[in-house]
Amino acid sequence: MGPPAPPLPGPWLRRAALVTLLGQLAVLAAAGGCNDFIVLDPSRRNAIAALGPEEPAVPVGARHRAGQPCGVCHVEGGTAPPFRYAGTVYRDSASVEAMPDVEVDFIDEAGRRFVTQTNCAGNFYVKPAELPGTGPVWVSVRATDLPYTMESPIHREISCTTCHRDPAGPASAGHVFLSEDVASGSPPLRGCGPADEEAR
Repeated sequence: MGPPAPPLPGPWLRRAALVTLLGQLAVLAAAGGCNDFIVLDPSRRNAIAALGPEEPAVPVGARHRAGQPCGVCHVEGGTAPPFRYAGTVYRDSASVEAMPDVEVDFIDEAGRRFVTQTNCAGNFYVKPAELPGTGPVWVSVRATDLPYTMESPIHREISCTTCHRDPAGPASAGHVFLSEDVASGSPPLRGCGPADEEAR
């Protein structure tokens, strides 16, 4: 027979271990942000790190990270509330001027429709409950009577920038834009107000 098994730790020792663990978690959360800590998938951690730091002049919210892939964080199990679709709309194919107050119209294969608008940073998003389903979804953008419609539907991507990023080329359609015609009467740029930070 071998030596007797060591006695189980008493309740005070288990409590001490729990307090130590909670203290370590608090330190990690303070160092890297609690939201960063909950992401356990290394590939997602790397994708978030690749986004770089936040723009200091832009608060975290509906206006932040314009033109970046929203689905890196805004996904089930991610570090931010999940989106169904999200992106940024620019004035034209050559411009990096983000366009506010552009209507973004989604229609799915069942004929369900959801319309939202870009904010002052050109950002828009659709929550999962606002357009349930898995796709395909057809999208158009409009600021005048004439919509600009995407040629092919979205099948599964959350972030427009998965396919629409700069520079345009064989691997990308270029950024999402309102019109090919710079003089098409697109809406004016404007300052940001409280409505631009609203989370629907």
